[in-house]
Amino acid sequence: QAALPAYVAAAVRRRRPDLIVEDFAPIFSSLGVGYWTSVPTVGQVQGLFAAEKARLYHLPAELAKRIEAFGTRSHPHLIAVSEDVREKLLKAAPSAEVFVLGNGVDLAAASAARERATRTGPSEGQRILFLGRLEIDQKGLDVLLLAMTMITTDTRLVLAGEGRDRARLRDQISSLDCGGRVEMVGIVSGSAKWDLLAQADLLVLPSRYETFGISALEALACGTPVVASDLACLRELVPGQHH
Repeated sequence: QAALPAYVAAAVRRRRPDLIVEDFAPIFSSLGVGYWTSVPTVGQVQGLFAAEKARLYHLPAELAKRIEAFGTRSHPHLIAVSEDVREKLLKAAPSAEVFVLGNGVDLAAASAARERATRTGPSEGQRILFLGRLEIDQKGLDVLLLAMTMITTDTRLVLAGEGRDRARLRDQISSLDCGGRVEMVGIVSGSAKWDLLAQADLLVLPSRYETFGISALEALACGTPVVASDLACLRELVPGQHH
């Protein structure tokens, strides 16, 4: 990441764009593009995660937060994916104009998957689905696996996705002796992903922090119930009671 600002600056000089859209990314979110170019800029923000990611990679969390806020303030205009992210951006950059533009889903694909699930009929036993990165620190998958040990029915858990903690999760599954009820299917995409969502009895999103929760929205589009952590951005998506 240290070499990225120089690369971006060189690309701007070479291509001479009319507008630069900076997509914020871990660890420090923004490169502060607005400070070093006269080209108009817009910051596109999924979330502000500097402190959490810094702790994950053993970096100074407070320094990461200051760098993140400094870079955020370089943009006069920002796009947030949720009202929760918008509030955080306004705290970091009070003078910025912040618009909320939520992520969307492919409703046609969701509808087709619902129709296929109706024709197939219910699966044998109950099936819980997690769809996302296999990252324990953010996604709370360690808590999810512990919860599985408390379920006495024939419910199965499907973990769909890949990530840095795959091996750790396999070890936890083995230590909890619940491997016979947990299936890790790797990355799924296209119609296979939509079929997983539509055929699941429940999607779970046990995250410790999030910015939007696209898998929750995709599941709801398929008519699949969702249980999610009580986080501000997820309350914007998931109807019902919150605890």
